[in-house]
Amino acid sequence: MRLSYHRDMNSSDMILSEEKSKLFNDNMLDTINSALQAKGISARQASIAVVGHDGLIRDIRAGRVPSADRIAALYEYLGLEAYFGIPRETGDAKHTIIEGDTYAIVPYLGIDAFSGAKVRAKDDQLAMSYAFRRDWFAKRGIAPQDARMFFAPDNSMAPLIREGDVLVLDATHRPPPVTPRGKKGQRRAKIYVVDVDGETSVKWVERPDMKQIILFSENHANNPPDAFAGKDQNRLVFRGKVIWWSHTIET
Repeated sequence: MRLSYHRDMNSSDMILSEEKSKLFNDNMLDTINSALQAKGISARQASIAVVGHDGLIRDIRAGRVPSADRIAALYEYLGLEAYFGIPRETGDAKHTIIEGDTYAIVPYLGIDAFSGAKVRAKDDQLAMSYAFRRDWFAKRGIAPQDARMFFAPDNSMAPLIREGDVLVLDATHRPPPVTPRGKKGQRRAKIYVVDVDGETSVKWVERPDMKQIILFSENHANNPPDAFAGKDQNRLVFRGKVIWWSHTIET
């Protein structure tokens, strides 16, 4: 008999829950940090240019979301788009209708997508496909065509994620943005599928500053953390951020 359960990192029964509020803040901060890096400017410079003082982005990083007009002005300055309305999609995502609801088909992130990766999936796994409601993606700010399915290649993230578990990735999150640690030094890591010298694995990823990226496993005893500084970061290729996974128990 096979028992299955899945883990949704962003699920909640409430329209506005603490978890969804944090998700919104994290996504916004990821977008802002990436734009700052791309433009080569500091958070202080951007804040002063938008509101005349250096506290705007500092407040966002502290979890204090400013008014919509300030967010829109900041996004305009960074060359981003602030949009609130009916979810918009670009590109083409396969879909199906089930009992009147529209589901997006999440494609497998195939072996050909990896450069030198030694990951191999079973034939029955490759034949699988998963469908998710489009509004499930919309609530998370993810376009369905940016989602990919993958299978955990090892047990380095056990017991959280085990070899063969089904993962769904947001393939737009690569590389991860800089996310400084909290005031009490707590990590602000996300789970990514990442290649290290061509070897593919699933890891917690922390990027406290531009100078280093730290990979660590759920299974700390057998997999100590790896830090990549300077040019060593070029050894890493990020395939996407894990947003959902499903685990099957063999009994």
